[in-house]
Amino acid sequence: MTRLAPLYLLLLTGAAVAQTSPWYVGASQTFTHESNLYRLADGAATPDGVSKADLISSTALLAGLDQPLGRQRVYGSATLRSSKFRDNKDLDNEGYALRAGLDWETVNRLSGTLEASAERSLARFNTDTELGVQTRRNIEDQTRLLAEARVGVVTAYTAEVSLEHRERRFSAPEYDRRENRQTTGAASLRWRPRGGTMLGIGLRHTAGSYPRFRTNDDGGFEPDRYTRNGLDLLGSWESGGATRLDARITLGQTRYDQNDARDISGGTGYVAWTWRSGGRLSLNARLARDIGQDAYFSGSPFVNGVVDTGRTTTTARLTADYAASAKIGLRATVLQARRDLVQTLPPSALFPGNLRGRDNTTELSLGATWAPTRSLVFGCDLGHERRSASGDLSLPYSANRVGCYGQVFLR
Repeated sequence: MTRLAPLYLLLLTGAAVAQTSPWYVGASQTFTHESNLYRLADGAATPDGVSKADLISSTALLAGLDQPLGRQRVYGSATLRSSKFRDNKDLDNEGYALRAGLDWETVNRLSGTLEASAERSLARFNTDTELGVQTRRNIEDQTRLLAEARVGVVTAYTAEVSLEHRERRFSAPEYDRRENRQTTGAASLRWRPRGGTMLGIGLRHTAGSYPRFRTNDDGGFEPDRYTRNGLDLLGSWESGGATRLDARITLGQTRYDQNDARDISGGTGYVAWTWRSGGRLSLNARLARDIGQDAYFSGSPFVNGVVDTGRTTTTARLTADYAASAKIGLRATVLQARRDLVQTLPPSALFPGNLRGRDNTTELSLGATWAPTRSLVFGCDLGHERRSASGDLSLPYSANRVGCYGQVFLR
């Protein structure tokens, strides 16, 4: 929702800022109108006491640092945000996005990254049949810790190991069963036969859980733990700086203790394509297939929702950027997301043991930015979202969005 605009602005200006100064501070103001704030299903009545459409004002303070220290690099960014709703005032909230990291390197061809991030925001509303219509303010917290180490770098062969931990939590008790934590360890060997080509192979293991998957009779919680093991096949290819292809295919299996209907064996991964004409136009395309947790943590604003019931999520995205002039930029994006949904429930007279369904979400967006000076950025975005659904776990809806923003920063 409104949290995306300040972060998008940060991406637009961060590169230019880093070239001239290791630090920056700034502020942004965003106004967004949502036609279907709660993502109510087609034909559904609006609950009493709330407004289906709303105008959201989001004010943010921004700061960042990108400082080389010899062979090392220290970086970080912080966004503090306050969002106010014109009609649904119960949704007013404060949030943040924090990120800090260290890129390190030694004289013995050893290098790596240490990074930590945390974000707090209003959770995205979603229409589904498990929770029904939800209008309560629900604050979502996400944290991430990452450690990577590699040896080789300048040689034809590079060995890399990584350890990553991620968590998400919700303030509303209705979302207890959707809280998630997982830790992933990976090791890979990469070979560069020539400058623009890379081939690699690796192993990864994930252990995770939904700690509040089910409520016990004594008021405690029974977790749903899961494990995933996979073989990674990696590749990238670059031609003259204009075209780049990146791919990862993971062959493996995922097993759950409780929600075993989500068990899956087979391939996941992605293919990404980037093309830069050397002039004003650039294109980016990505096709990905992930299990539910990975699709959620990928940060896509279009498919976050009942991801804990998602067995797999397949997304296709195409983005075109056009520099109309040195100060005006245009962006168009089309995204298609398909989820295979399944939920294991205790058998009862009302619910079968397993619920299943599918949904398809299409998102179209157009945006324009204007940077009259190096310290000012203004822009507007238009978006349309449409979901079709079948089965027992999702419902169709449509929503429109228009937003405008401005940012000023010092360095």
